[in-house]
Amino acid sequence: MGKKTPAPPPAPDYGAAATAQGSANLKAGLQTAGISNPNIISPYGNQTVSWDMSNPDMPTPTITQTLTPDAQAALNAQQRVQREFADFGSQGIGNAQKILGTPFDYQGPGIQTSFDQGPGVNYGPKMGEYGIAQGIDANKFGQNRGVNAGDYGQAGSVNPNDYGQSRGINYGDFEQALSIGAGDFGLANAINANEFGLASGMRDAKYGSAQRNLNLSGVANMPVNAGMTGQQAILQRLAPQMQRQREGLRTQLVNQGFRPGTEAYNRAMEQQGQQENDMFTQAAMQGIGLDMSANQQGFGQAATAAGLYNQGLGQDFGQGLAALQASNQAIGQNFGQGLSSQQLKNAAVSQNFGQGLQAQQLRNQSIDQNMRNALMAQNSQNDAINQNFGRGVTSQQLTNQSIGQNFGQGATAQQMQNDAINANFGNAMSAQGMNNAAMQQNYGQAGNIAGLYNSAAAQQYNQNMQGAQFGNMASDQALARAMQLRSQPLNEITALMGASQIQNPQFQGYTGANVNAAPVYQAAGDQAKYGMDVYGQQMAARNANMAALGSVAGAGMGMFNFTSDVRLKSNIERVGTHANGVGVYEYDIDGHRERGVMAQEVLHVKPEAVIMRDDGFYMVNYGAL
Repeated sequence: MGKKTPAPPPAPDYGAAATAQGSANLKAGLQTAGISNPNIISPYGNQTVSWDMSNPDMPTPTITQTLTPDAQAALNAQQRVQREFADFGSQGIGNAQKILGTPFDYQGPGIQTSFDQGPGVNYGPKMGEYGIAQGIDANKFGQNRGVNAGDYGQAGSVNPNDYGQSRGINYGDFEQALSIGAGDFGLANAINANEFGLASGMRDAKYGSAQRNLNLSGVANMPVNAGMTGQQAILQRLAPQMQRQREGLRTQLVNQGFRPGTEAYNRAMEQQGQQENDMFTQAAMQGIGLDMSANQQGFGQAATAAGLYNQGLGQDFGQGLAALQASNQAIGQNFGQGLSSQQLKNAAVSQNFGQGLQAQQLRNQSIDQNMRNALMAQNSQNDAINQNFGRGVTSQQLTNQSIGQNFGQGATAQQMQNDAINANFGNAMSAQGMNNAAMQQNYGQAGNIAGLYNSAAAQQYNQNMQGAQFGNMASDQALARAMQLRSQPLNEITALMGASQIQNPQFQGYTGANVNAAPVYQAAGDQAKYGMDVYGQQMAARNANMAALGSVAGAGMGMFNFTSDVRLKSNIERVGTHANGVGVYEYDIDGHRERGVMAQEVLHVKPEAVIMRDDGFYMVNYGAL
């Protein structure tokens, strides 16, 4: 089932390719050197190139240049002139040695490094020469004071104990109001319902129970799970037939040359899967229809029988209920008569209780009147006490007002004395301020005089600095003139040494072409890459076949499982790796060659895709991989 895994291409011989590439590079280098160095014939002469081929791996080139007679004569003349300039240079070297052997003697003006500073700097007046600004002593004018409240007496308050305490009345001095005892007049009674009999209810057990749950043991089962009852028989009959059709179609396609993975093969298998799905759907719908019809018929018969049974129970229960209601009606009538008699007795007891309650209320009213009279007398006494207390408060307030008035007059007198002290202190501060202003004015005038003196000193200093700079500029000019006179002979010698250079004839240049070597090594690499590309395409085609196998197993046969137990296979050969990481193998099973996975390996990565058959062997659901 499927094709063998394609073999990778053989590895290229990169060593041989590198050797061949080296030979090609040497040949290209020789060709480039030959093209780039031609024989040249110019107006100045000829240039020829010769090759020593004694060593073929490394030929030695020789370039020979021959000048024309005129060019050769000009070169000889240049060389003669150059030799004469060299003789002059030898003479100049002696002169230079004589100059350099004599020390440099400068007779010009010197550099001025100092000058007369002029008048000194006046650094300003000293503050001590004009006195120090001073403040006044506050103690010379007296201290501000406040008044002493103790000199005028303390404000007082009244003592309420001097006027007696207000009191309330004591309820214990009066008789306590009483309530009547209900037991003195008899207690109202209720009737005993047991004396007249008890009303009875219906007992369902006498008439049986209505059937709530139907007995459906004889009714055909509903198709709870696919493959049961009528549907089961149809599907079991169709499954082997569809399996044979699928195997026959697969064999027919292979015999016709359509291998698995091709478009025609996949289209035929997809059409076969659609036909199988249509047959399954039709069979399932037919089985469900048969089961539903049988179920509804059995359910209707059971419901009819239960309805007749419940109707008989209802009729018996209605007759018993009517007889029981008549008995309860007689008991209720007797109970009503006893209740009326008891109510009349309770009314007489209530009347006696009301009369006793009215007499007790009259007695309690007289007790309340006595208490109110005593409370009014106590309130009059308390009002007198409060009046006397108010007069004492008024008298004390007048005393406190006189004390406050005397304190205010003392505070006013002290304030006027403090104002006089502050006026004297302000006058002294003004006089001292004027004295300090005069001192500050004298100090400013002395500072101005010192500033004028310092400006004159700075001006004299700047004039001396300019005079020194002019003298130094004259010294620099004289020194430069002496240095130029000393360097003149040396410059002449240098000019003689570089006055003439021999100019060799220049032959016309030639730009040769670069010969590239044959890309032998690159061709070997490209050939290896091509082989790997072909191998990759073959592997991609094989992987596509594997993917097509998984697609067929998942789409057309999703509800079936392939037998994938390693114990049932032989001649096992690994040909690839599944996306889940397990191996893909080719093996012999049931007399033919197939390709797939091993159930034991799938158990470790995706156990939910593995099922154990009744005989103990494993199956793999390829649709779940």
